Amino acid sequence: MALVLLVAAGLLARSFQGLRRVDLGFDPRDVVTMRVSLSGPKYRQPAAVTAYFDEAVRRVSAVPGVRSASAVLSLPVGGGGFYLGRGFIRPGLPHPAEGYGAGFQVVVPGYFKTLGIVLQQGRDFDARDTATAAPVVVINRTLAQRCFAGENPIGRQVLVWKDEQTPREIVGVADDLKSADLAASAGTEMFVPLAQSPSAISRSWCAWPTSGRLRSRRSGPRWRRSTRPRLRTT
Repeated sequence: MALVLLVAAGLLARSFQGLRRVDLGFDPRDVVTMRVSLSGPKYRQPAAVTAYFDEAVRRVSAVPGVRSASAVLSLPVGGGGFYLGRGFIRPGLPHPAEGYGAGFQVVVPGYFKTLGIVLQQGRDFDARDTATAAPVVVINRTLAQRCFAGENPIGRQVLVWKDEQTPREIVGVADDLKSADLAASAGTEMFVPLAQSPSAISRSWCAWPTSGRLRSRRSGPRWRRSTRPRLRTT
């Protein structure tokens, strides 16, 4: 029995060390997260959802020690949230009846910076990407390689099949993230700005990297307690 336990412990230790070497596609160090849920008649209006998260990010960004802040529908590596998938096509080109599948993430501008996700091409979302502006999307490296092999995807279009009527222009290509299974290869994924898809994010995770002193063993819960009042709805 002791031999079995020792062998099992050795295998577990090696497995753990292997997982620590996995490239997550983002930097989890000094990141604090908090779940935010919106409810009530007020937040049935898409503009109210967008306004809430814009203001929440602004307030949290003003907390001493916070370097950047954002919000996302679901955190990577199974960190929590509501995972969406969407079919998409390239307008004007042949495609399967149900389109091509991809993960569908709704984010607030600054998400890639906040989690340290490398943008290999193009740009992050910003104040230009409003509800009335031309729809945009950032795709991940795997989607770019599979659907735009030999092409520059920046400026090309994808249409979220059967869910949206207007194609989205690709403005960026982000590095791949480990969405849930650390052992699995990255799948195709697309990111859209909250202002252009607010109905999907009434329940969200907010994330913000902090200074090292706020990541001490005791500071995390205390920091969350001091931040929650800034996230209260009215």
